[in-house]
Amino acid sequence: ELHRSNSFTGEKLREKNLSWVDIFEEIPIKVSNSALISAFMT
Repeated sequence: ELHRSNSFTGEKLREKNLSWVDIFEEIPIKVSNSALISAFMT
């Protein structure tokens, strides 16, 4: 409903009892260095 009407405000989110847990989803992220950078760092 808020997305369709494009009215995201802190007040509107509180009225709907929404928090960041309801809005965001945790996704796994893997960060790695290239072989060239790894060789340079050793």
